[in-house]
Amino acid sequence: MHGPDHGQFMVCESTRHVKVVVFLPLESLEGVMEAVDRVMTPIYDHYDHVYSYSECTGTWRPLPGAYPYIGEVGKVELGEELRLEFTIRADEVSTVLKAVRGAHPYETPAIDVYPMMTWRDLIGE
Repeated sequence: MHGPDHGQFMVCESTRHVKVVVFLPLESLEGVMEAVDRVMTPIYDHYDHVYSYSECTGTWRPLPGAYPYIGEVGKVELGEELRLEFTIRADEVSTVLKAVRGAHPYETPAIDVYPMMTWRDLIGE
C-alpha cells in the first residue's frame, strides 16, 4: 500500500477511517471503551462513545510459554466473548491500538483493523 506509515500500519492516501474489531471478555467492555475514548477523536458530529458489540463464542488453545487469562496451556478452551467494533481516523490507529492493548486483559488480544470508507467519505462531506 502507498501512503503514510502509522506505526506498523500502512494506509492508502485515500483511507481516512478504519474499522477496529476487538474480541474481549464481557467484564472488560467498559474499560476498553473508556481507554479508546480517552485517545480517539470523535468522527461523528455531536456524538462520542460510538460502539457496537455482540456476543460470540471464541476458541483458543494456549501453547507452552503462554500465560492465559482464561484456560490452561495445551487445552482447547471455548468461551463467551464480545465482539466490539468501532470506527476511528486512520491517523490514530497506533495510538488507539496501544490504548486497547493497555486495557485488554488477554496476553495476546484478537484485534482486527480494516481500511474503510464512511458514507461521508463517499458523498464528500
